[in-house]
Amino acid sequence: MGKRVLITGGAGSLGRELALQLAAAGHNAVAMDLPQCDFSSLEGAPGITALRGSITDPNLLRDAVHDVD
Repeated sequence: MGKRVLITGGAGSLGRELALQLAAAGHNAVAMDLPQCDFSSLEGAPGITALRGSITDPNLLRDAVHDVD
């Protein structure tokens, strides 16, 4: 069974590629990045959850790390 992995900077070029590779390997990738970033290549991709927001938001961060392995 795959792991749930949080990727900060998930909409950037490295984060996006990491999310896609992890999803392809059977993991659930949570790609977190600032709302103004381009998530278009990640939205709707199987195994990837796009999460818009800042890691400085304690409520969002708490939700983001929930159930992360």
